Order: sequence, then C-alpha cells, then structure tokens
Amino acid sequence: MKMSLSPEILNGLFAIGGAVIGALIAGIFAIRTTKMSKDRKELVISHSYVARPLIVHDEISKNIEVRVFGQIVDNILLSEIFLSNIGNTVIKDIDFPVECQDECLIVSVDVLDPETNAVRTGSNLSMNGQVNFSVSIDYINPNEEVVLRCMVSGDEPKWDVQIRQPGLLVVKRDRPVSVRSDVVAEALFEAISEIPILRTYFRIAVPSFKRYIEEKYSK
Repeated sequence: MKMSLSPEILNGLFAIGGAVIGALIAGIFAIRTTKMSKDRKELVISHSYVARPLIVHDEISKNIEVRVFGQIVDNILLSEIFLSNIGNTVIKDIDFPVECQDECLIVSVDVLDPETNAVRTGSNLSMNGQVNFSVSIDYINPNEEVVLRCMVSGDEPKWDVQIRQPGLLVVKRDRPVSVRSDVVAEALFEAISEIPILRTYFRIAVPSFKRYIEEKYSK
C-alpha cells in the first residue's frame, strides 16, 4: 500500500526536523557558554601548509648557488606554527623548545603578531642548533594568536613543539591550516563530532565537516 504525503505534511516534517537540529545546535553553544564561564586555559598548536618561495631547479643549479651557513641548498621552504589561545584565561610565561627532523636546516625564525605582522613584543628566541630553537613569550590573551614564521631548507619540516604548564591544556593539530579561523572551525567540528545525531547531519549537509571526519578516523 502506497502512502502519499501532502505538501503541507512534508513541510511540517521538515520544519520539525529543522527545529530539532536548531535546538541541538543551541544546546551545544549553551554547554560551551557554560564551560566558558569557568576559567579555562587551552592552547592549540597548529601549523600552516608549506610554501616554496625558492627552488633551484637542476637546469640552473650550475649557474646559481644558494648558501645557508656555508652549506649549498637547493630550496627554501616557508612554514608557520600557530599558537592559539582558545580559552578564556590569559596564558603567561610560556617557555618551550621547538625542533624538526635532521633532514631540515632552519634558516630563520621570527615570532610575530599576526595582526600587525611585526615582531611580537615580549618575545625572545634563541637558536640551539640547525634543527631546534627555544621561544619565550610573556603572555597570550584569550582569542589571541602568536605565529612562529620559519624558513627552512631540505625536507618539509615536521615540527615538535613541547609546551608544558600546570593547568594548561595543550591541543596539537596534525592537519595543516590556512588561517586562524580554521583552528576555531576545527574546535567546533570536534564538539559536533561527539554528538552522534549532529555528526550524521553535518556529515551529510556540510562537505568540509565530512572531510574532517574522514581524515580524523583515517588516522
């Protein structure tokens, strides 16, 4: 027996479904707002896609030499590390080492304020070798970010950032991001993925969330 639904009933069902989804999303933000009312120190460490501003191709390598610390190199890569305070409490006195694999050679590192693209006031940096350095930052305010802009040669860098501080939750993102908004979006996607009905709905309706879930569970 075939059952047909009138347009009015179908519209009603879609309206109810939309209201349910809306209520669930509102619930997520309510829970997040409640959590945000408590002191929360959370720092997200992520990194950019690697850019290649300089590559010396084989056909011109006989005529052009690029030297870094006396070593001839055939490429220069640009990689940025983002330190994003997504909590609601200032994070103070951040001291930490950073290193990459031996197949890289660090050319330069700058600690920057992304809003002005200028050197971050209250930061210090010291090179400890060709593949590691140390950073000190006086503080990072809530919803603020500090960028480590790194120029390297050799293989694409795999950064190991070791930040430890009592009461501080450090979250490391393996997937590269383009801008800070990607960090915020990923935090929201993470919250949505923990609720089965929303995870199913967003996986169908939002292509970027579907890619996020596929990459998350393919690891």
